Amino acid sequence: MSETQKIDSPKIGSIRDAAKALGVPRSFLYERSRHGSLPGMFKIGRLIRVDMDAFLNAAKAGGLK
Repeated sequence: MSETQKIDSPKIGSIRDAAKALGVPRSFLYERSRHGSLPGMFKIGRLIRVDMDAFLNAAKAGGLK
């Protein structure tokens, strides 16, 4: 690997970004986050962030029912 080769960083978004990507209300995703059932979710202090790749893959597989 050369020094100038970039390492891909994960695509991280907010609840708002995730809701917009699926066209669902933010309240639906906030409720899932409170129960710990939001795929790709992690917290930084009080902020909720979402690994968008993991989230969208789970949504496509039917993991947000």
